[in-house]
Amino acid sequence: MFFERHGIEEEDFFDCIDLSDTHFHRAYEIILVTKGNLNVTIDQTKYHLKQNQLAFIFTNQIHEFKTIDHSEIVIILFSPELIGDFFTQYKGLCPNHPILELDEQPNLTNFNSVYLQKSFIYHICGHLIQQTDFKKIKRSTKTKVLHSILLYVDEHYQNDCRLKDVAEHLRYDYPYLSK
Repeated sequence: MFFERHGIEEEDFFDCIDLSDTHFHRAYEIILVTKGNLNVTIDQTKYHLKQNQLAFIFTNQIHEFKTIDHSEIVIILFSPELIGDFFTQYKGLCPNHPILELDEQPNLTNFNSVYLQKSFIYHICGHLIQQTDFKKIKRSTKTKVLHSILLYVDEHYQNDCRLKDVAEHLRYDYPYLSK
């Protein structure tokens, strides 16, 4: 598992990537299947996606994906600030069912304007709100500690970064944290 810096900058950003490790990040992520099939796991729930389906992954949700055979996917990462109204309204929540089916494959080549980016994402958000209910995110103490550890490592990996340093920074007992 690794933490990706996407969305840490707290500035509007949008990234569209053609592309499997378990990871999480502050950014929202949409994984769209353009051809074939995909297995995705979000917070320990497994989903199977087919062509023209997408997974909408909320901020800090632990997730991983694996394409099947010769499948093709597009990953869209974007900061919460890009869709500020949605982020504010649904902060601390996540969808009960984060999988959407699209009527047709969107044109992903023309995202050169922030307005087109926002329009596309808000369109997806609208479908998500219509399709599913939302639940409060339950973060265990262990999950919060894991996030804190990974953030510390991300900020200090270029220096001498030891677990004892992390424990001291987080004010945890070293033996407890190492377990």
